[in-house]
Parts: sequence; C-alpha cells; structure tokens
Amino acid sequence: MKFFAFLFASMFSAYAYSQPVIIAHRGDNKYAPENSVEAAEIAWKNGIKFVECDIYETPAGMVCIHGKSELKSLTGCAKEISELTAEDLKNLNLADNAKWKEKYAIVRIPTLSDIMATVPSGGTLVLEMKSYSPSYAKKVDEAREAAGLEKEQVLLISFNAEAIKSFNARYKGYKSLWLYSVRFENGKYIPTPEEAVKKCREIGAAGVNVGNSGIIGADYIYSVKKTGMNFYVWTVNTRDEFRRLINLGVDGITTDFASDMAKIFAGYKKR
Repeated sequence: MKFFAFLFASMFSAYAYSQPVIIAHRGDNKYAPENSVEAAEIAWKNGIKFVECDIYETPAGMVCIHGKSELKSLTGCAKEISELTAEDLKNLNLADNAKWKEKYAIVRIPTLSDIMATVPSGGTLVLEMKSYSPSYAKKVDEAREAAGLEKEQVLLISFNAEAIKSFNARYKGYKSLWLYSVRFENGKYIPTPEEAVKKCREIGAAGVNVGNSGIIGADYIYSVKKTGMNFYVWTVNTRDEFRRLINLGVDGITTDFASDMAKIFAGYKKR
C-alpha cells in the first residue's frame, strides 16, 4: 500500500504546484464576522490573494451572507435570506452577538458591490453562487464591470452544476469550479474522479473544489489533475491536513484561518 501511495505521489509531482493558493473562507473570519467587508479586508491586508464569499439574490440586491442560520446567529434576524430588504441591510448588525460585540460596534451585511470594492490589484474573489436564477449571471457581470475588476479576478464556485453551466453559457471568460463533498462507499469514491471530470467538462468548469478532503488520497487527486483539471479543496483547518494536501499537490485550499496558515506555510515546499 505504501509503495502505491509513493508511486502515485511520484507520478503526480509533474502536475502539482509547490504551493497551492490559500483561500480565505468567507473572508478571514477568525478576525471579523464571516462574509463581511471587514473580514475580506483583513485577508487582503495580510497578503491573502483569494477571498471566498457567498452571494444570494434578494430584494435588497446581490447580498453576501452564508445562510439563514448565520443571519440568525449573528444578527438575531429570523428571516429567510430571500426576504432581506434594503432596510434590513441598513439596520442588521453582524456584530450584534457575543462573539463580536466587544470588538466591533457595527458590521453591516454587504452587497456584492461592497465586497467587490475591496478586491485589490492581483486579488481574486471566489464567489459561491447561491439562489441561482437566469438573472444571476448578468448581475454578477455588471457588478464586476462597475468595480473595475477583470473576469480573471472572479472565480465562480457552486454545488449547483447547472448554475455553473448556465453562467458559462451566458458569459465567457470566467473560471469556475464544481463544488462537492466526496464520499467513500463500498470500496469506491462517490463521485469517482472520472465522473467528476466528466461533469466538469459537461458544464464548462475548470476543475473541482472538493470537501471531506481527509478521505482523499493521491490516486484521486492525480486522476483528476492528469486530465488538466484544477483540484481545490475545502474547508481545511488543521496544520497536518494542510501539509498533507500541499504534499499531494492540490491547487487551492480553503480555510477559516487563512492568515494563520499563510504564515505557518510560508516558503513550505512540497515533499
């Protein structure tokens, strides 16, 4: 077994980067409320080049927030995300909770335009598409143009494969990754690497963004990357798993501790 792991790692090295990009999950949310302008700005300030956020279509516009549970725990608001109004964005406070109220007085729920305005030159906004509709892609593209960002500065991700396919059909030039969480059942991965690659090709994605990384071995990553597809993972918060994935040659790692991990693994080389 060790021999095969070594063999795969050796074969894989030709396809691997020495250092994957580090993606700040919902901004650098260790230091500020997740999905906030403050969390994004801390990540950029600390040299993180990729910041991830969740974007919903709402009556208030394109809004950056993860889900109803986050809205409730951070602001005390029990509304559905789809019910958020412009008035809510003016009044709700992401720091109105025990975790953040001593550090921040007021943190507002940002719009997509607010988040895009934080992206520096050389930065990439990783945009998880939520509540996708036919108008979603148009609104993202318009917000990007208004912010003065290049298409290369927006990386689209979604669990909804059809959303990726629809977006790519409407607007060319964006890079996208298919999000999923891999399982291992009855002696095989679900989906298999071959199935994942096939799906990516069908929807026009540049690669995968895989959860449950702890069960993924070098064979799975190699099988995807040898086809030219990118291999990203989420959400990795331990040093040992971070190190293991760097050694396996993944292209990007999403983490809740982006600034910390960047310092820990600065200059680290794949072994």
